[in-house]
Amino acid sequence: MIDLASRRIVDVRGHLTDPYAASLLVVTMMPVLSAIAFGSILWRPLGYVVAVASLFYVQRLHRWIGSGLRGISSGVPNSRIYRATTYLVIVLFSAMLSIPVVQVFFRGDLAAMAAPTVVAEMTDGWQGATAPEAIFGSTPSWPSYAPCQFVQGWTGPTVANSCYSAVGYLRMWQMPTALPMLCSLTMIYILFPLTLARFGRLNK
Repeated sequence: MIDLASRRIVDVRGHLTDPYAASLLVVTMMPVLSAIAFGSILWRPLGYVVAVASLFYVQRLHRWIGSGLRGISSGVPNSRIYRATTYLVIVLFSAMLSIPVVQVFFRGDLAAMAAPTVVAEMTDGWQGATAPEAIFGSTPSWPSYAPCQFVQGWTGPTVANSCYSAVGYLRMWQMPTALPMLCSLTMIYILFPLTLARFGRLNK
């Protein structure tokens, strides 16, 4: 038992001290965090369920991602179109993975933006509140919260929260005060796997 624990500690230390291994560990945790965040957006207890379930597949995911990135960055001759397409797929997929994480990061802001609409639906059209401009600046009106109000009317605010969160996320991209943080979080998700795929072989 002590020998096993010692080997595990050595393995973890090796992952954290080797730049490539540490970066690969970060990339592995990105889809895991995205899955947890997505579950949390749909229904908060579901996020905890996904977090527990991730313990059983994260090691396999780590091997699969490592194998895939090594294959891309191995230096095997490929056409420019193939490599460009591969990098583009990584960028698009990584950007998609960042969406639920960004929504959870801005959960309070997105809820505050949607609050007047949620209250209006709950009170049959009361429009006595607006998103505070002092915090958010000028709040965009596109895309509309109307589909979310429809869902809320049929199912209640809990189920509709994911819809309000998605619409709020799209609106935040139109708000200059939110753009720096939005871009930073999204680029973290994009640049880590893209850098490993492009230059990972130089560090092995």
